[in-house]
Amino acid sequence: MTTVTATTTTTKNVQDRFTSAVKASRQKNQFRVRVNVMGCCRSCISADHDETDKRAYAYAFGGQGMAFTWFEGEMFYREMVNKMKRRNHAHASVRDALQRSASGRVKVVYFNFDTVEVAQSLRNAFEAEGFTVEWNGTEEQCVQVVMP
Repeated sequence: MTTVTATTTTTKNVQDRFTSAVKASRQKNQFRVRVNVMGCCRSCISADHDETDKRAYAYAFGGQGMAFTWFEGEMFYREMVNKMKRRNHAHASVRDALQRSASGRVKVVYFNFDTVEVAQSLRNAFEAEGFTVEWNGTEEQCVQVVMP
């Protein structure tokens, strides 16, 4: 996505666009939006926060060694990045190995949510940043953000 201003033109990388979408959803609607929640059910999201905090939420699961991490503006599974770093000491070698590894790159981020309003906000924020978002508009399906 390219942003044009009066003096400069800048291109946001995937990481900047993803971060902007998460922040926009948080700020516009005061939702709790988390990435890399380390539990696989909805109860853990509540345990991470003050129990008096009744705001609506969304989260992307990142537990059991499959947490997300950024490397040079692209999202990978953390364990794959760590494995490549252990095998290839030079930064360029890690980058090259990750580029060749189809299994290490995150293709879709699945967001669970507690209200349709939260899901709509996520969809709108990610689409505004140029991401493809798949969601059928119901509480039964996760919001799926397709990574470029």
